[in-house]
Amino acid sequence: MSTAPTEPTSSTPPTEPITTPAAPAPETPPPAQGTDWKAEARTWEGLAKANNAAAKKLAEIEEASKTEAQKLSDQLATAQREAADAKRELVAAKEDIPADLITGSTQEE
Repeated sequence: MSTAPTEPTSSTPPTEPITTPAAPAPETPPPAQGTDWKAEARTWEGLAKANNAAAKKLAEIEEASKTEAQKLSDQLATAQREAADAKRELVAAKEDIPADLITGSTQEE
């Protein structure tokens, strides 16, 4: 009686990288007389739009997979940037200088 070896069980399922099928690159013939450049531009524009849609979909998937802590961390970072910008504008208004000239984060800088 032979028994097949059993694989160890894991509490977490194996993860596989998410891949999206890449659009095949159009074959571009060497430049020759009579090449329809507008058609070539439309072809590449179509590929760029397809890639843009795939990139947006990937960004949505990544956003949905974030944990609550990561989302809160992102919100904190955004709030801190906005607070620093507001402080820079306040100092610029007090000193009567353009806010673009202020580069440091402290009074001394």
